[in-house]
Order: sequence, then structure tokens, then C-alpha cells
Amino acid sequence: MWPTWRHIRYTVVCLTIMGVCLVLWTSTAPDHSRPPEPGCPQGRFVTINAGGRLGNKLCQYCSLWALQRDSAAARPAWILPEMERSLGSLFTGLQLPTLPARCLERHQVPWYDPILHPWSSAAFWQVSYFQYVKTGGGPPHRPLLLLNNPCDMKHFDQHRTELLEQLRLRPEVRDEAQRRLRLHTDVQCRRPPGCTFIGVHVRRTDYAKQVHLMYDGTLVGEAYLMRALQLCRSRYRRPVFVVCSDNLAWVRQRLRGPDIVIAGSSGDGSAGRDMALLAQCNHTVVTHGTYGYMSAYLAQGDVLAPTGFGRRDAFLAEAMTKRGLNITAVQAF
Repeated sequence: MWPTWRHIRYTVVCLTIMGVCLVLWTSTAPDHSRPPEPGCPQGRFVTINAGGRLGNKLCQYCSLWALQRDSAAARPAWILPEMERSLGSLFTGLQLPTLPARCLERHQVPWYDPILHPWSSAAFWQVSYFQYVKTGGGPPHRPLLLLNNPCDMKHFDQHRTELLEQLRLRPEVRDEAQRRLRLHTDVQCRRPPGCTFIGVHVRRTDYAKQVHLMYDGTLVGEAYLMRALQLCRSRYRRPVFVVCSDNLAWVRQRLRGPDIVIAGSSGDGSAGRDMALLAQCNHTVVTHGTYGYMSAYLAQGDVLAPTGFGRRDAFLAEAMTKRGLNITAVQAF
């Protein structure tokens, strides 16, 4: 029986689709005939996403560094260029190498999801950081991209001395932060004895939604800050509060006093400048978010953190407590 026009049209359509798929696949499949790119890792290596802001990126770096330090399966580990741009401009001792942009072009297939299409060896194998820590895994010859925004302080704080050695501020960044600290506190600290500098980070703006999602909670406000500052006044000699925030107008309206200076900056690079400033302080009052907690971690002093603002306390406050860091819980409301 001769094929009908319907069968012929059906066959032509199928062959056309197969041809298009073949062209697309060959255009995106790894070209094994190409020589290796100089400076690019070959086969399996591990990197981590560089999403979020400065506090997130610092947490991601610390988590990946500690992971590869303790697990041979997580080596070699590389950081993405975006992370190096954020952290490399602040810190001078970073140990993890940066994956060159040309290597990313070789390893990524933008429109394929490597989880749905694991045959595509040009793409990163993506897995949650926390899942990988528990179970490991992944193809033995595929680059591995760890997802989420981990801040695994319970793990990386085990190597605090080594890690803080990497997180040394660049001399020019440190000198500028110390200059700003002197400028803002000269009136309060001109006469002896010396002051005790208390860094205060107040996270506001878009973080209200994050606190609700993560903790079913509410942003802490003026009442918490007044309690924390008063506790510092009773605990430390001649405290001066050095306040930074992503909402400087809010703190200027609510935090006033002869021992309070609003020292935060704004504009490009303000996150790095303010973190360096907070790191010069003796102790830290935090509110929410990785930025404040990691600034306190760099300062290495006492930490005052809110409790009772949601169904549970911040996971970083819990981690600091479990690691024996000197953290004081202050009632939020």
C-alpha cells in the first residue's frame, strides 16, 4: 500500500524536528576535539553560586573553603568571578582560585537544566550545598555547582584562625576604615581614657519580607536597639556606637544621643566600606541578615543579637551560641 500524503507530511515533520534537535545539540554539546583552555580546570571541580549581596557572598566563600578543606571530594574548588570581584576588593588573603570567565563559557549551556538533562556534560551538575554536605555525589567527571546561600558557621568556625587570616582587609581598605572611625568619634574620644567602639548594624528595607518567610517574624525596631545599647552602656567603658544601615534615614530619626554616631555610607561600594568600618569596632550589635553577623565575626568581639522576633532565633545566632562565641540574646519586643 502506497503511503498517503498524511503519512508523508508526518514523516517530513518528524525528520525536520529531529534535524533541528541534532543541530541544536551539536551546537551546544561539548567539543571534545577542542584543546583544553589554558588555566581552566578539567574534569570534575567544585564551585558555589555567588548570589545575594556581600554578606551572602562572604558566607558562601567561608562555607566552600571549609568544605574543600575537610573533604577531598570537594577539591579542587574554585570561586566564580562575581564572588572574587566582591571579596577580592576587600580581602587580601583569599586562598580559593577564581574560575576565569572563559572557562565558564566552556562549561555552561545556558538554556539546558543539567538536572533535567544530565546527559549534557557541558553543563554544571547542580546540587544543594546542604544536600551535598549530607550525601555527596554527582557525576565523577562533571563540574559541580553548589546552590543556595549557605552560611555554614558551625562548620567553618572550626577553622576560625585559618579563615580570619584569609579575611584580612586590604591595607588601603583598613586604613580608610580607621580614618572614618577616627573622624566620626573624634569628639567623643578625644580625651582619655579610650572609648569602646560598638558597631551597630541595622538591616531594614527589603528584609522585612525575608524575616517573615524565614522566621515567620517581624523586623526588630527601636525598642530592641535601645535595650541593646543600654546593655552596652552598663557593660563597657565609655562606649561609642558606630551605626551603619541600609536605611540611614530611619536610624537618624530613632537613634540619637551624645554617644551615637551615624557613620554609614551610601552609593557604590558602601557595603564594603561599612563592613570594614564595623570590623574595626570592639563589639557588635546586630539585627538581621548575614551582613551584620559576618561583620561581627570579623570584629571578633562580643555580639548582641535579637531573640523573640519570630518562631525561632536567627540560625546564625544559634550557630554562634553552639560554637561558644560570646553572644548575648536581647529581647526583640
